[in-house]
Amino acid sequence: MKRIGALFGLLLLAAVAGCFQAATRFSTTPSGAELYVNGELIGSTPCTFFYDRVPGRRYRVQIRKAGYVSYEFFVDAKLLTNALEEQYRFVIEPANAPPLPGE
Repeated sequence: MKRIGALFGLLLLAAVAGCFQAATRFSTTPSGAELYVNGELIGSTPCTFFYDRVPGRRYRVQIRKAGYVSYEFFVDAKLLTNALEEQYRFVIEPANAPPLPGE
């Protein structure tokens, strides 16, 4: 009987742990920028980063494309959210863009 209880406990833990899986989709205009999370190349935009929602976990995100301004920011894992997927969209600017009128 103890084995059945232990097995049930493990199955319950696995099911609960799976509920904390989430995804964040990144897209850029123009597309094809490299997406790094915590220094690891995830892919070229548009792409999706899958992660475990662990309270207090912070991810450093970098978006890079040759000839364009690079972006760096942090995303905090949100444990108590209904959304299993978030989306971030960026319009990346050319590195040597001329100033806007009035600047």
